[in-house]
Amino acid sequence: MGALVTAVEPIGPAARAGIAVEDLIVSVQGQEVQTAREFWHVAGQYDLSKGIRLIVQHESMRRFVFLQVKD
Repeated sequence: MGALVTAVEPIGPAARAGIAVEDLIVSVQGQEVQTAREFWHVAGQYDLSKGIRLIVQHESMRRFVFLQVKD
């Protein structure tokens, strides 16, 4: 399944990366995730200021997304 996106800050990093509410994050840095808890566990292992690669699904379409959190 994937981690369901339930909220996105309008000018935040996820919005800038093209992630929207109801998207599913299915992979972080090549590792599949099934829940939001798994997403945060895997994402927390990386330096988000350098960015991470995600696979995001919207309806039936999957795409690569680069998410970078800058201070």
